[in-house]
Amino acid sequence: MRDLLTVLAGIVILALVAAMAVPPFVDWRSQRAYVDAALSRATGLAVRTDGAIDLRLLPTPRLAVEGLRVGDGAAEDASLHARHVDAEVALTPLLSGEVRFLQSRVERLELKLPAGAGGDWRIPRALLSEDTLRRTWVFEDLAVGQLLLTTVDPQTGRTDQGYAEQVRLQSQSLAGPWRAEGLAGGVRFSLVTGEIALSGPTNVKLSTEGEGLPRLALDARMFLDRGPGDVHLPRLEGTARLVGAREAVPVPYTVSTGFKTAGRLATLDSVSVEAGEGASTLRLGGTGEIALDAGRLTLALEGRRLDWDGLAAAYREASEELRRRWRPQPDMPLDLSLRLDGLALGGEELTGISARTTLAGDRIGIDRLDFTAPGQTRVSASGEVSLAMGGGGHGRVTLSARSADRLAAYLGRFGIPDFSGDALAGRALEASADITAANPVASLRNLQVRLGDATLTGALRYTAAEAASRARIDAQVAIQGLDLDALPQLTGLFDAGRAIDLGLILDARNVGYGVGERGGRVAARFASEGQSLTIDLLEITDLAGANASLRGRITADGSGRIGGRLRARRAAPLIDLVGRAALGGLAELVPPFLREAPLDAAVLASRAPAAAGTEPALVTKVSGSAGGGGLEAEITSAEGRVAEISATLTAEQAGAWFGTPALARPARLELKGGRDASGRLAMRLAGDVAGLRIATVEPFGLSPRDTAVESGEAQLSSADIAPLLPAIGQRAAGPVDADVKLRVGRREGAARVELTGHVGESVVDADLSGPSLREVSGRVLLGQVSLPWIASVLALGSLPEAPAGSPWAAARFPNAPNLPVGGTVAVRAVTADLGRGLAAQRAEFTLATTPDGFAIRDFGGAFLGGRLSGTLSVNRQGGLASLIGEGTVTGASLPDLVGRPVRQGRISGNLRFGGSGESLAGIVASLGGAGAAEFEELELAGADPEAIGRTVQRALRGDDTLVPARLQAIAAEELDRAPLRVVKAMGQATFVSGGLRISPLVADAGAATWQGSAALDLRTLSLDIRGTLTAKAPPRNWSGSAPYLTLGWAGPLGRAARTLDVGPLSNGLASVVLTRELDRIETFELDAAERMRINSRVEMDRARRAAAEEAARLARQREEAERARRDAEQIMGGARPADGPGGPLLAPPVDIRPPAQGGAASGG
Repeated sequence: MRDLLTVLAGIVILALVAAMAVPPFVDWRSQRAYVDAALSRATGLAVRTDGAIDLRLLPTPRLAVEGLRVGDGAAEDASLHARHVDAEVALTPLLSGEVRFLQSRVERLELKLPAGAGGDWRIPRALLSEDTLRRTWVFEDLAVGQLLLTTVDPQTGRTDQGYAEQVRLQSQSLAGPWRAEGLAGGVRFSLVTGEIALSGPTNVKLSTEGEGLPRLALDARMFLDRGPGDVHLPRLEGTARLVGAREAVPVPYTVSTGFKTAGRLATLDSVSVEAGEGASTLRLGGTGEIALDAGRLTLALEGRRLDWDGLAAAYREASEELRRRWRPQPDMPLDLSLRLDGLALGGEELTGISARTTLAGDRIGIDRLDFTAPGQTRVSASGEVSLAMGGGGHGRVTLSARSADRLAAYLGRFGIPDFSGDALAGRALEASADITAANPVASLRNLQVRLGDATLTGALRYTAAEAASRARIDAQVAIQGLDLDALPQLTGLFDAGRAIDLGLILDARNVGYGVGERGGRVAARFASEGQSLTIDLLEITDLAGANASLRGRITADGSGRIGGRLRARRAAPLIDLVGRAALGGLAELVPPFLREAPLDAAVLASRAPAAAGTEPALVTKVSGSAGGGGLEAEITSAEGRVAEISATLTAEQAGAWFGTPALARPARLELKGGRDASGRLAMRLAGDVAGLRIATVEPFGLSPRDTAVESGEAQLSSADIAPLLPAIGQRAAGPVDADVKLRVGRREGAARVELTGHVGESVVDADLSGPSLREVSGRVLLGQVSLPWIASVLALGSLPEAPAGSPWAAARFPNAPNLPVGGTVAVRAVTADLGRGLAAQRAEFTLATTPDGFAIRDFGGAFLGGRLSGTLSVNRQGGLASLIGEGTVTGASLPDLVGRPVRQGRISGNLRFGGSGESLAGIVASLGGAGAAEFEELELAGADPEAIGRTVQRALRGDDTLVPARLQAIAAEELDRAPLRVVKAMGQATFVSGGLRISPLVADAGAATWQGSAALDLRTLSLDIRGTLTAKAPPRNWSGSAPYLTLGWAGPLGRAARTLDVGPLSNGLASVVLTRELDRIETFELDAAERMRINSRVEMDRARRAAAEEAARLARQREEAERARRDAEQIMGGARPADGPGGPLLAPPVDIRPPAQGGAASGG
């Protein structure tokens, strides 16, 4: 633009010079060729004028040209077109060679520049020469009515144009600095530049402002990079800041960025976006780019958290005029990639937001949108949305929620009704659909929903109401695996249906109710249009044993009927299904004896005449059998809810209602109710149940949703209530009168129930309150309460009797009771029945219901002369029941607890236990836990600690010591003489598979010590005590370790018999007997050896004497022989010589005496 003004100044100077050289009254049109030639020579460019030319010299030089064209007009060359140029030049500065334009006006000025594909401009070098730029041409006030900058690509013919109006320019030279102000696109701007530097950057500042408009501030440096010939490539580097102040926009914001341009692309770095004020400020950062040729903005932004609720609140606080005027969409198409850690929306936090969108005009294209919503819900979406009047769009949405109830509660904050109730609690949800919206129709195609085990597929279409038609919903769905017990309350849908026509085709297969088989089927095809209702088909087949069939048509004028029949082995599935669809909260008040009993009834529905200004009512009559008796009911529904109800129940045997067949007395109940002036149901109940008279003193008022009783009073009285006591876990030996007043009211916004009166001699006093029947709190004072009955009512259901020979019922638990009552209550009772004949006196505890059962906390009471305390919780998970508890007993009488053989003693201890099973026997068999036990002043019959010594002495006195039968009899007799007395004994307790074992147990009984274990088998209720009784001092003549015997007790609880094993004692006795016999044998052997020694000595003495006698005899014989020889010699002496040469006639005598012995020798 500066170059064009330089050319214009040259033209003016040439015109003034020409005017001074020629006469003042000259027809300048006739001199146009001269003027054009002079201007062309001055500028170095082709210049042409057209139209009138006017020149004035006084008082100041002034030149007016109707049309001016600079350039030859070729597409590849730059050109300038000016219309109605009027320039006034200061005369005095001309004398010094300075051209000063005082006031200049150009009606329309258009500069055309050839532009290349890379964004380069072709500008004649003469205009950008140093000589031209340094000319002292001053523009004090140059006004341009319309200023246009047009770039043309000669190759493609592409034309881009910038437009401004009311532009005013100021400059000290052609090189600047320049200042420009004007209006562009309705926005006032101010542009300031430094001096143009051909070899360096030129500073440029741009700002915009306007009432009610954001402010833009741009600070940059401009470069003109020279290319070949006249080609110049403009570049900008700098920062930009866009500020939307509160007076201009509903939500203040600031956008800042650094930028660089290269050809037709502007790169944005360090992009920062801030919006809002205070804690709700949004801060985003990232990068981007602008395609200058396409006029398209691309941004990639990231942020930590966006408080959308805070920004929305700030938007609502802005004035209506400001909100109406503000349009947030940008002026150019926007491609946005956004990542946020968190987004506060609807009072909750959305996390992990990732989006890639395109905003063009009034349409938003969503390529991808992912985020996590409450309930751990992951949402993905894509499609297109229109922001134009009437809106519309299409796309696909997929979500996966781990906690569907949290998601439903969150959607409720945006006005989306939640009909699920507790059906979604803790359940996972997966859903996807193709969504199309085009006013007035919105549709869901390829709809798929998975909730738990249930799957829904189909399509849905909604048509908004128009002038001549009502809104309508058409749906065709198929469901697999639906659990009716988890079906949400649907009366809200029927309320909405009063203003919406509905067409539904439903096919539900594998339908179940609670735990059990899911083989049921529900098929429906019906339509409503205004007041007409047509049911072509409604069939329920094998739904947990329930079957139903309904067909018919009711026209808009009220004619026609819908009828059918309901049959069920158990009425609960049909009651809940009908209740969720039509009865609303009344279904939750149906007592268990009706829900669990068979049902066989005919149903007939018709329209009743409508009162003026009201909708026609639907009257439904039910007649048949229910709860083991007769049922007659009539229900009138209007405006989507029950308006009046009357019902009569009869039973020949009231025991069918309470699960006590022995109660063979008749019962009759009558219920009547209707809406009062406030729109709430008021009910009256009257009747006689097995002698218990029920009379309504004040009608019972129900809550707005008919789910709870909020007010009313009734009187319950009976001359003899004893037949009914087994139904509440109590029994009485004789007649028991009763008179109890029941009052329901409100206290501090919560429902309140008061019971006052008496049952027999026991006082009944209860004060309960709560916002609903499931949130009851308060206190109860009773004469007697049964804990087994509480467990049966709140968790386990009605339990069958145990079979003969077994203490526990092995039958599976029935379905968990679904009582409409819950909360936390403080209970005090004179007697608390614990079951199995055990009871606690003056008991106190807190009874609390849980979603799956109940818990007894802080139990305390007198128990068998001592005290019992602890906690207990029982829960149901389908058919499985679990029990967890902890108990402490102090100083309880052991004989009263276990019976024989304990004669006296007290027990103290603690135990933690738990178990689970599908039957009572199963729970008992699975019980496990740990604890400790201590026994004091214990006395056990038939266990005399001195019996061992006496048994040993008696056994040793007889000859049949080792005969087992005799020893067993002796030990039994001696044990029976006295009991075993123990001051204190303790042991650790373990609970495994229903068996409680206490070990080790060591009992010091004076003369002996008993050591062993005690076990109580709860599966059979049997006692097993095993151990050894060991004498402390051994009996006389006893050798080895101390004598002992095995002593225990075993058998049914209370009848345990003693078990005795004298084997260990018999072994000791055998040792004693063996020792005694060995001593006897040793003595005998010693005697025998002595006798042998004595006999040997006697024999030796006898042999010596015989030898001596033999020697003496031989000696005599030798002497006699010698004497004979001598005598012979003497006779023959004279005949021969005495000793001849042949030697003696006889040999010497032989000594045959035995060898000499020491003793013998000494004795000899």
